[in-house]
Amino acid sequence: LLLGDTHWARREPEAAIPYYEECLSPCREHGDVAGTASLLDRLAKMHRLLNREEQALSYFQAALDCWQKLSIPDREAMTWANMGDICKRRGDVSRAIRCHEQALALYRNIKSPKAIEALEKELEALQGIQRG
Repeated sequence: LLLGDTHWARREPEAAIPYYEECLSPCREHGDVAGTASLLDRLAKMHRLLNREEQALSYFQAALDCWQKLSIPDREAMTWANMGDICKRRGDVSRAIRCHEQALALYRNIKSPKAIEALEKELEALQGIQRG
């Protein structure tokens, strides 16, 4: 895990991926849902840096499932927002809006003013794009 993080810090996502993947199986085998979620999140971010958006979305979705099992709303919200950002880059504005709305609802529940403000602005921009 530390070697993966070292490569991530050096902006070497391709080198980080194998280390994260290597750690993923033991986490899953031992039922470490939090460890699994963290690794899936890291893998998603590495793939996003490499512009492998479909893979990134897949890893983010898997991480989201774990965060929901653990009932960790701030991590759920962050993951929804990350997924929304990828959807926006891919031109899937409707899906980006849905993802950001999910994130916004969670951030409102946990009362995170900065995140709320940022997501409200992002949603406003996305809705403007959608209207054309």
